[in-house]
Amino acid sequence: MNGFKRKGTIINRKFLQFLLPTVLSTIAISLNEFVDSIIVAQLLGSRAMSMVNMACPVMLLFAIVFTLLGVGGSVVYAEYSGKQELEKADKVLNTIMVVAVVTALVLLVAGLLLLSTLAHAMCREESLIPEFMPYLRVLIISGVIIIPLQVFITFVPSMGRPGIGTAINITANAVNLLFDYIYIRYFNTGLQGAALATLSGYIVGLILGIILGLVLKLRVRFSMVTIKELKELPEVLSRGAASAVNQLGYCIKIFPKEIVMDVRSLGKPFDVTTAEDEAFSNVDVLRKIATSIDYGYVLGMNQTRIKISTGVSITEETK
Repeated sequence: MNGFKRKGTIINRKFLQFLLPTVLSTIAISLNEFVDSIIVAQLLGSRAMSMVNMACPVMLLFAIVFTLLGVGGSVVYAEYSGKQELEKADKVLNTIMVVAVVTALVLLVAGLLLLSTLAHAMCREESLIPEFMPYLRVLIISGVIIIPLQVFITFVPSMGRPGIGTAINITANAVNLLFDYIYIRYFNTGLQGAALATLSGYIVGLILGIILGLVLKLRVRFSMVTIKELKELPEVLSRGAASAVNQLGYCIKIFPKEIVMDVRSLGKPFDVTTAEDEAFSNVDVLRKIATSIDYGYVLGMNQTRIKISTGVSITEETK
C-alpha cells in the first residue's frame, strides 16, 4: 500500500454509495410485504390472508439460506478482492452460486415430495387444504429463483455495484404487486395467483440482473467447483451465521403469536385473521420498514468497512 493513503472524503463518498441502495432495497422488500397483504386481503378476504401468513416459514427458510450463503460469501469475496487476489475472489463467487443453486434444487425436490405433509403442518384447518396446497407448491418452486438471485444480490455491493441489487429488488417487488392484481382479479387464479405473482416478479428480477450484469460488465466467472474450493465453505458459513440466526430469530418470534391465535380459535368458527391480528401484522411490517433504515445503515457500513480494511476502491494516490 506504499504511496497510498485513505482520505475522509473518499471514504464518505463510498459510504453513501453503499448506504442509500441498501436502505432503498430493504424498504422495498418490507413495503412489498405490507402492500401485498393488503391486495390479497382486499381481493380474496381475510381467510386468504391468513393462509399467506401460514406459508411464511417457507419464505423465511429461503431467507435463512440466502443470507447464510450470501452474507458469508460476500465478506470472503470482498477480502480477496481487497488483496487483489481476483482469481480466488472469482472462485468464491462461483462456489457459492453453485452451492446456492444446488441447495435450492434440493429444497424444491424435498418440498414437492413432502408437499402434503408440509401443507397439513402449516395449515391446521382441513377445509383450507385444497386451496392452500397449490399456493404452497408454487411458493416452493419460486425458491429455485429466489435463493440464487438473492445470493447474487448480496455479492454485488462487494463488486462495487450496490445499485444493481436495489434495481433488481425494487423491480421484482413492483412486478409482484402488479401481477398480484392481474392474476387474482382478471385470471381468477385465487390464492395461487399470489404465489404466481411472486414467482413472476423474481423471474423478471433475474432477467434484469442478467441484463445489467452484461451491460455493466460485472466480473463473473463460472466454472466447475472442485473439492479444494468447497473446503472454504465452512469459513463462508461461519461469516454468514450471525445474519442467518437473525432471520431464524424472527421465525421463532412469530410462533407464540400463531399458538395464541390457534388457542383463541378453538371451539369457534374458523377465522384466523381477526381485526386485531391484521392490525398486529400490519404494524409489525411498518415497524420493519422504519427500522430498515438502521439495518441498511449497519449493512452499508459493514460493506464499506470491509473495503476500508482491505484498501480496495477507497484509496487515492498521494501527490
